[in-house]
Amino acid sequence: MFVPGAPLLIPELTGSSVDPDVDAVRGAAIEAASGLAADVSDWLILGAGSADPSVADGVGTFAGFGADVPVRLSPTADGSADPRWPLALLVGGWLRGRAAPDATARTALIDPASTPQDCADRGRRLRAECETASGSTGLLVVADGATTLTAKAPGGFHADAQRWQDDLVAAVGGDLDARSRVVTWPATDAAAVGIDGRAVYQVALAALDGAWDAENCYAAAPFGVGYVVSRWRRST
Repeated sequence: MFVPGAPLLIPELTGSSVDPDVDAVRGAAIEAASGLAADVSDWLILGAGSADPSVADGVGTFAGFGADVPVRLSPTADGSADPRWPLALLVGGWLRGRAAPDATARTALIDPASTPQDCADRGRRLRAECETASGSTGLLVVADGATTLTAKAPGGFHADAQRWQDDLVAAVGGDLDARSRVVTWPATDAAAVGIDGRAVYQVALAALDGAWDAENCYAAAPFGVGYVVSRWRRST
């Protein structure tokens, strides 16, 4: 499952105004998370950042983004809210709370500077861990695409960004040719078009090697940032 790592998914951070673009990406992300919840009760949140191993037992908060919205990775997590959680972990935990409040989520946080080879190795290890786990594990990948798709985008406009974003959307939608390109993206080139989630996508696509049915539920760039929501299921 792929979802954006965007604070705008959280209603308390966007205010009371109605925005069809925000509603569309938020609705798609919640629907995808609900689909994951229907399939598994053990979640693995994959995103950029680093965290103390004890984070799963604690509480995070979006306070640093404008609203003290608490986030938990399990229904029993307790304690003072920690504002230092990586954004991907906050978004993933928030979706777990909305879609599967009784589920427990583990984390696999990826250094954004990881090389493509490091990502491939990490993805293969992650796949092996999931395959040997005692129960079914659902992977929730939290990352954004290019941030340079329009002149008003956070990173400004980059003429090559749309080509890179198109490859990313195709790859997470199950296109094998696009996938082979994305997993070998050089870090510097991806960074030039603002794809800060490059390492996360590369790890995820390596972990999801094999026979899958993939479907993009949402793919757009309403604010000049590429957001994609995709649902993956084992082929039967």
